[in-house]
Amino acid sequence: METSKYFTSDETRFDKHVESLTPSQVNFVHLLKDWFCNRRNMLILISGGPGTGKTYTVIETLKSASYNAVVMAPTARIAEKIGGKTLHSTMKLAWGKGSELKKIESELESENDIKTCLEKSKSLLNCMNCTQFSNVVVMDEIGMVPFWMTYWIIKYFFNTNSRLLFIAMGDFRQLKPVKSQYNIFHVNFDDEFETHRIELQESKRFTLEYQKIIENLRKLMDENNENKLLQYVSEVYPVVENIDANILKDCNRVLAYNNKTVDLYNEYHMNQLLGTTYRFYKICNEKIDKSCKLDLKSGCEVVVTENIDFKNDDECYKIINGSVLRFEKYDNKKDVAICFNNYGKLIMVPRSPYSKMIPLVPNFAGTIHKFQGETLDMNGIVFNFNGCTDVNLIYT
Repeated sequence: METSKYFTSDETRFDKHVESLTPSQVNFVHLLKDWFCNRRNMLILISGGPGTGKTYTVIETLKSASYNAVVMAPTARIAEKIGGKTLHSTMKLAWGKGSELKKIESELESENDIKTCLEKSKSLLNCMNCTQFSNVVVMDEIGMVPFWMTYWIIKYFFNTNSRLLFIAMGDFRQLKPVKSQYNIFHVNFDDEFETHRIELQESKRFTLEYQKIIENLRKLMDENNENKLLQYVSEVYPVVENIDANILKDCNRVLAYNNKTVDLYNEYHMNQLLGTTYRFYKICNEKIDKSCKLDLKSGCEVVVTENIDFKNDDECYKIINGSVLRFEKYDNKKDVAICFNNYGKLIMVPRSPYSKMIPLVPNFAGTIHKFQGETLDMNGIVFNFNGCTDVNLIYT
């Protein structure tokens, strides 16, 4: 791809793909061809609501044109779905306790001044090192990433390659980053980067009825009218003062604003399940810490909370942070949780060398932040905003 004189080696395949795109999605194809004919540093920001095909448009168009790209996303679960890696892994960016990134996040969490944020985060540039090479870089779900982090990642690639195309996708109406006041959609760097913006409009995923609901939510979001948004949501969906056991018994998933509420829902869910209870404690220096515990029951759905490399005499495999498994039992001789993935393969989850816990949590409830960017194709979803009326949160 890097040295070819032709835009694609298979025009028939590519043209067939383009025919599947909506009118607003085709705008990306035009920009891609423009960059190909005149290689230079160029930034494409693609936004759009749920079901508009942001990820599909970029990933499948590049595949159809046989373009290799560096692909990354903020979370391991999203990165895995698009065939990429996390931002931290791609950029070899340390993020643990005591790292430069942690120091910057802590210092800038409540900072509103753009210039100050860039000045105080500039040291990140010296902490990055991407060993992958391509003239195209793709970054998904950028709404979850602090603007200053996205800025320095773009800067890193543009500094190392003067003919690079950087493509970033997300929904600017969704939640702001946890560790920042803004994402890249809220800040204008047009004077520094050649920037092209596309907002995808059409949706092929949802029914016309649901698409109308999304359009109304987007309209109210753009008006930034909290009261109207809450009123509209209450007219479309049942809203209650308290979420009780009668509601939860017919519920398949709970999304809440804070972790404490999530823990309460997961504890309730475990108590309702039949089967043997397995209690896991934190074990540090061969001492049991009973202040940190986890209860699971056979057959419950769980989610992995860390990236894990598992090795034994028979096999080795990688378990991705965010993977959903079915817990079966605990093997106390090996100190591993016995689980199965969606394909029925047995997966052994060992104790984490970092947290000193078995890195699993029930998957009945989770925070709204963690499910941002995910499509929950199920009925019976309960939301608990914990009194938060942030319009971005409600829209998400």
